[in-house]
Formats: sequence, structure tokens, C-alpha cells
Amino acid sequence: MTQSDLFLESVKQQLRDFYQDLRHTSKANEINKARIEGYMLAGVQIGLTNNEALKDIMINVHYEVFGKSIEQRRIEYALEYRSEEHWEIYDSPSYERKTDSGD
Repeated sequence: MTQSDLFLESVKQQLRDFYQDLRHTSKANEINKARIEGYMLAGVQIGLTNNEALKDIMINVHYEVFGKSIEQRRIEYALEYRSEEHWEIYDSPSYERKTDSGD
């Protein structure tokens, strides 16, 4: 394997771990996300890969873990969030609710 192949395999494994963690916790680990992004940027900067190859890897690994595209998952997440009713803010009478008007 070439250095480029080893690098890309490492990226795949890091993304796979990141996406699996995201799938199980429903919350992105921002530290790991930043580390992976920095790792990928370094690979581009030293000539081991390019942005198109990394984008393809992200798409493929995401589909492998979630069974859907990144865009499909974003749309489903947005629709799911919007469908949740957040009625608890109306539990107290309106005159008791805090306002941002400086009262």
C-alpha cells in the first residue's frame, strides 16, 4: 500500500468511528469532528489526497453507517425536530412567562 492508500484507510476508519458514535448518541463529538477535519486538511496539504477523494469517502462511509445520504439524514432530522411539539413553554399563564422586553 502507498502512503496515500494508508492515509485514506485511516480517514475511512476515523469517519466510520465518528459516524457510528453519532448514530448511537445522536450528538456529534465536536472534538473528534475537528480532529478529523484537521487530519483530512493535513492530508490535502502534504499531497496525499484531494478534497474530491475525501468528499467521496465521507459520502460512502456515511451511507455505510446510516444507510442514507448525508442530505437525506439532514432532511429527516429537520423534519423530525420540527414535528416535535414544544408545548411546555405554554404550561404557565402568559402573564407569568418571562419576556425579553426588559421587565
